[in-house]
Amino acid sequence: MAGTVTSRWLDMLGIAKSPREAAGESTSAHGQAPTAATSAPGNPASPPLAEALLDLVPCPAWLRGGDLQITYVHRCYADAVGQPDLATTLAVQSELGAGQLGSNGKALAKRALRTAQEQTESISIIVNGARRLFQVFERPDGAGGLAGVAVDMTALDEAQSELASHMSAHQEVLEQLRAGIAVFDGERRLRFVNRAYADMWNLDHAWLNHGPTMNDILERLRETRNLPEVIDFAEFRRQSTHRFSSVIAPEEQLVHLPDTRCFREICAPHPLGGLMFVFEDVTDRLALERSYNTLIDVQRGILDQLADGIAAFGTDGRLTICNPAFEKLTEPPAGAFNTNAHLSTILERLGGLSQEPEAWQAFSAANQRAFNDRDMARQRAHLRDGRTIDIALGPLADGSALMMLRDVTDTYNVERVLMERNAALEETNRLKTDFLANASYELRTPLTNISGFAELLLEQIGGPITDQQQDYLEGIL
Repeated sequence: MAGTVTSRWLDMLGIAKSPREAAGESTSAHGQAPTAATSAPGNPASPPLAEALLDLVPCPAWLRGGDLQITYVHRCYADAVGQPDLATTLAVQSELGAGQLGSNGKALAKRALRTAQEQTESISIIVNGARRLFQVFERPDGAGGLAGVAVDMTALDEAQSELASHMSAHQEVLEQLRAGIAVFDGERRLRFVNRAYADMWNLDHAWLNHGPTMNDILERLRETRNLPEVIDFAEFRRQSTHRFSSVIAPEEQLVHLPDTRCFREICAPHPLGGLMFVFEDVTDRLALERSYNTLIDVQRGILDQLADGIAAFGTDGRLTICNPAFEKLTEPPAGAFNTNAHLSTILERLGGLSQEPEAWQAFSAANQRAFNDRDMARQRAHLRDGRTIDIALGPLADGSALMMLRDVTDTYNVERVLMERNAALEETNRLKTDFLANASYELRTPLTNISGFAELLLEQIGGPITDQQQDYLEGIL
């Protein structure tokens, strides 16, 4: 009998029997189950070593005879049904699934005996004051009886419940995103999709919830012309499905659709198997980027055509852009302004070309203060090669600064000539005024005398005058 119980349990647990056990089983009386009287206490029908081994199994286990009576239990089973010892457990026939499995806990055993196949069912029972979830198995032992085991699934059930809760919360978050998200399992079947994905691809959300495969979705998108234009659709589909076995790191690409829309696609392995796809509509962003690039190109073209030198400096004071005229006016060494040159470097370069180094140093310091204080700075510099340049530095709205250089050599030369000519004219006018003043002084005395004597003659103090003489005198006066 000992060999029978041991071999039945070894067979139930999938453990190979030793030759001695096999020999003992062949000589034992099959089909004769031990009674409670012959088994108690401690199931003496089972050898001590086998009993010790079975007691180490943390799952309740038992054997039944053909009449469904329990013929063997171990310590874990007795603890699970709340009995003090094995003998009492067998004596009162305490069923682990009483009140849960029907037929006073024997319904599962009846079904297993009737079908001659293993049967399993989940039950929830109270063990040591705590509710535990067990997966109960009843399996024919090949000797007319049954062997049963109950596996504690509480920890697994709690972990699965927690995982399901996390997944549910995660899915709620994904539903709020504007990006389309789809998760496929290892069988290439859709397991999760948010509303944004259905809207982006113009797919029925109810149809997606039925879990179509990747090929089904590709076929549907092909019918609605929501796939990129490809020459060989079969090859495109093959490459799409091949990603399930080849993608080991996130991949990113742009998907251009016939309706001018453009999606940014991120394909990444999902932690639970399969792939996760994230689609972001970047149509507007790309259009804005194209418009911006076009505007920048137009502005750059305008700057390149200007005769004035223009240079822009970032908030860190480093050169961000300059036109050819700026380089021509400053005459930098090759490549000097192509490495984010600082404002101080350019001012130092201009200072080396100035005829007045000391005055330039003061202006350079004023320029840097103006840059930091977001103020305007202006200066006219006379270079050693004879050129004259007007320099202006002013702030821009985005925190950067703009420097303008204008070659005013010709204007300055014309201005200087005009100023010299004006000075000459002013000197001529002064000389004329001085001459007239001197001439007036020299002629005033004789003319006064002539006028006085003419008046005396008209008064005929010295004697009478003729009419003709009177006319002459009146002409003098």
